[in-house]
Amino acid sequence: MPSDKKRFSYSCLPDAQADELRGIAATLEPLLMQLHSAALEAGRALRRAKDMLRHGDFGPFCRDVMNKDPRASISSLLQI
Repeated sequence: MPSDKKRFSYSCLPDAQADELRGIAATLEPLLMQLHSAALEAGRALRRAKDMLRHGDFGPFCRDVMNKDPRASISSLLQI
């Protein structure tokens, strides 16, 4: 089935901009892979912490110990 999504092409840019954008993409690719791996690892650690705690203690743990919003932490868990 054909996709209706617009495809990106460097051909719409001047050569200098296309080259610069290719360089940016080359820089971002490994960084985003590292970020993805770190997010998965963090999510797994959050899951282990949540599993260790009694019902109702994960929110205070996130807020008071991790200085994070429990809803953001749970959102990370759901993405694993």
